[in-house]
Amino acid sequence: MKEENTMNFEQVIQSLKHNPDIPTIRRRNYTFIEHSHTRINGILFEQSIHYSISDINSKRITFNLIKSVYDQYRQNNEFPTRAQVNVSFSRELATRPCNYSVACAIVNRFVK
Repeated sequence: MKEENTMNFEQVIQSLKHNPDIPTIRRRNYTFIEHSHTRINGILFEQSIHYSISDINSKRITFNLIKSVYDQYRQNNEFPTRAQVNVSFSRELATRPCNYSVACAIVNRFVK
């Protein structure tokens, strides 16, 4: 599912419903569970994705992080480094370090 100029939350959700596997560069395979919401430092993010990282553990990622990775990829034609993403999303990545890899894996569906 490739989109030339844009990516929105609904497209991401539809893509994940169609194929719930989220393979990362390091060959870890996470699985989409559902559209969700999450709180980071007391701030509610309604557009979030709930995914499993094992049989007993799951995490949530904000669409803000995914969209930021997408926008930086579109601008530079390469994925931003974890350090670049950490500038704006340090609070999300501090407790959910795998979210960087998940964001890249989701964006990869739309740019490759």
